[in-house]
Amino acid sequence: MGTAHRVSPDASRVAAVDVRTAPRGQRTWLSPYAAVWHRQYPESAVPFKQLARVLKPLAVAHPPERIAAELAGYLKATEARFLNLAKFAATFGTWSNGHTKPVRLMCAVHPDRPSVGEVSRRSLCRDCFEAL
Repeated sequence: MGTAHRVSPDASRVAAVDVRTAPRGQRTWLSPYAAVWHRQYPESAVPFKQLARVLKPLAVAHPPERIAAELAGYLKATEARFLNLAKFAATFGTWSNGHTKPVRLMCAVHPDRPSVGEVSRRSLCRDCFEAL
């Protein structure tokens, strides 16, 4: 998934798919994210397989509302030709703050140090992270 995802402008395909449901017409755990995608790109097909692959690890650690807010921020800030869902996952946590570009997270213990990882939903600097 190293290349940017090109958004398909095939409106006829989108009209046949209810964005709240999977291609088979069932509500799934991806339904909230498909709705976010459709709000930003109403004429493009929702890339269910790519969303599932990238969002599955995030769904284990974060509530759906947070993931949807982050995805909405990423889609709003990124031109369609530059969309890269792997990049979104790698920069998760930086998109729902209203900034157009990701901001560097700072350590929860040492606010003057940049974060290198997250433990129990707290960003930590290298020293704190390695002390665990």
